[in-house]
Amino acid sequence: NANVMYILDVEDRNTGLKDGTASPGRNFFVRGSHLKVVGSNESVGVTLTDSKGVVRKLEDDEVSINKPSELTLLLPADLADDTYTLTVCTQYSQSAQLLKEPRSVSTTIVVGNSGGGGDRPEIEYAWSPLPYHAKPLCAVRQRHFA
Repeated sequence: NANVMYILDVEDRNTGLKDGTASPGRNFFVRGSHLKVVGSNESVGVTLTDSKGVVRKLEDDEVSINKPSELTLLLPADLADDTYTLTVCTQYSQSAQLLKEPRSVSTTIVVGNSGGGGDRPEIEYAWSPLPYHAKPLCAVRQRHFA
């Protein structure tokens, strides 16, 4: 199905790492399909949900490149060290008409040394292509972490 929404990979543009680590206040690149953030539904946008379930929605100007196959996000400078669920929610469709209901796709990102002991190698937090499941509706709260 050519209309599948997914995230293929991510990159911290500050470090060049593609392992899901992210730098606050810097650009974060997301590549995939059907990612363009458009639509009037209030749930449309890019959110970061921390390990406690607190949701933070990025401002429109923090989505600096907004294309169907790629997003460049300016992560908030005050983003605390934690593991976050990054969710892209959109009504984008390949056709001229937007989807009636938004859909979303999520991935896990790590800011700082959030995930265990300080001497553990970073490779243990390596980005994994699973699981990316597009959902028919955007979940405002998501508490499942890889």
